[in-house]
Amino acid sequence: MQEAHLELGERIEVRRSQRDGPLDREMRVVEPDLARQRVAARSRPERRLGTDGGVERLAGASTSRAAGFGHGLPFPTVDRRQGYPPSTPSAVVGDGSVAMPAPSTAAAISVALLDWYALRARSLPIRAAGDPWAILVAEVMSQQTQIARVGAHWVRFMAAYPTPASLAEAPLREVILAWAGLGYNRRAVALRDAARAILERHAGRVPSTVAELDALPGVGPYTARAVAALAFGVPVAAVDVNVRRLAERLAGATLSPTAAQAAADGLVDRERPGDWIHAAMDLAATVCRRRAPACDECPLTAWCASRGTPGEQARPRSPATPFPETRRWLRGRLLAEIARGGDGWMTVEGPRGEHDGAAVREALAGLEADGLVVTDGASRVRIG
Repeated sequence: MQEAHLELGERIEVRRSQRDGPLDREMRVVEPDLARQRVAARSRPERRLGTDGGVERLAGASTSRAAGFGHGLPFPTVDRRQGYPPSTPSAVVGDGSVAMPAPSTAAAISVALLDWYALRARSLPIRAAGDPWAILVAEVMSQQTQIARVGAHWVRFMAAYPTPASLAEAPLREVILAWAGLGYNRRAVALRDAARAILERHAGRVPSTVAELDALPGVGPYTARAVAALAFGVPVAAVDVNVRRLAERLAGATLSPTAAQAAADGLVDRERPGDWIHAAMDLAATVCRRRAPACDECPLTAWCASRGTPGEQARPRSPATPFPETRRWLRGRLLAEIARGGDGWMTVEGPRGEHDGAAVREALAGLEADGLVVTDGASRVRIG
């Protein structure tokens, strides 16, 4: 990601079309006063007269910290039994009420978060993804692999399979070899199945709705929302453990998965949902950390009900099993060996590393159940 060099007091304004990727965007410096005017015009709600501690309040706004999202800032609450408009984002908090961020509050949080992101974004290769297919591949790779590890693998994979059609037609052996190093190889099979579904159901174009994306093989609710927001500008939030922690700390309450999703959907920037997702993830990963939150470095402290609260205490852990002794290591070792052996049958016998022959046979059975290999019922095996 290109670095922006600004004079003191200047602010970056980033604009992009719904189909542009994170790097395909226009960046320009605008005067701070003009930027504030634009923000105020976009987020200014109707108000009635009334103040509370110098903070102008929306009619019906709660100033209770239990209501969430700030210390006395506008955040109306509604009793769950009375109901609320179905289109209104909400989060169930500890007192049983439904806390709904006022538009002005959500807009202010979004502006502060995106301003921070413009200067502090992590430089990750996968954020150069500019088309829906590249974004889908990056998100599938990130499902069970740390995002920092995905970059080089994603670049190589996209060079080999730049379109859904190219992956759909590829032999499984080549796909597995291209996936090598990422682990959880079942994802590679599911991604090829998704590419075939895209050809069959969507004329080779990645679908743009959350429902259609969620229906693709290997794409669950999180990945569907991430792709919809990043690739098509759909104003939804992709909530992983980091974004959920951010939402819970802002609200000052433990949220159910459904409530956390609703809260994040209410906070996501309507014009730049993809950047908002990346910003929320970066803030949670680098500042709003699980065990050692750096509240003095956070741009959202003015709205955070958990400001200054210590993070989670480290829990005693059992000594980790060395990776070469794990089943995952054995499966990866066997699959790479079989893939490098070509398209024909090969014999796999004997121990591998710390794993005896029985463990090898069990691992082969698991690989076959996942559709990665085929066995002949004896000791011969080939890629499925």
